[in-house]
Amino acid sequence: MQFYPSLILLNALFLFSLVIIPSEVNMAPCLLPQDCDCIKRGLFDDNWLQSNKPTVFNAFKDKYSFSFPETTYPECESIISVCPEPAEVAAIYANGTIKIGGATLKNPFKLTQLWCEDGNWMKVAYSGTFDATIRATNISCALKK
Repeated sequence: MQFYPSLILLNALFLFSLVIIPSEVNMAPCLLPQDCDCIKRGLFDDNWLQSNKPTVFNAFKDKYSFSFPETTYPECESIISVCPEPAEVAAIYANGTIKIGGATLKNPFKLTQLWCEDGNWMKVAYSGTFDATIRATNISCALKK
């Protein structure tokens, strides 16, 4: 049996190009250190609301109780927040306005098609970076009292 070192090297390069390189290229977005960490959604409950927005808390404390939703970040490409029934998804915006339920805050609340580009979070069909929008809105579960 004859030994062909060049054939072994060629096979190794072929394996490397088929298996190793694609697995590195197809890593989940934004997990590379030079990019950005998986974005996290701001969440709030009654305690956070009372400490950070006491006026807003006082306006809602007799009508609703707020709790943290179950929030996941599948492959850093989506943010999914789920509230237990019969609670509704609620959002508090940077200006202190709270919105509860409705067409834009469905349960589960999903932000999909997210990716990181040059250290900034982007979203399909959204012009500019999406970082500020995500960070300016905290999500909760609102349960009527």
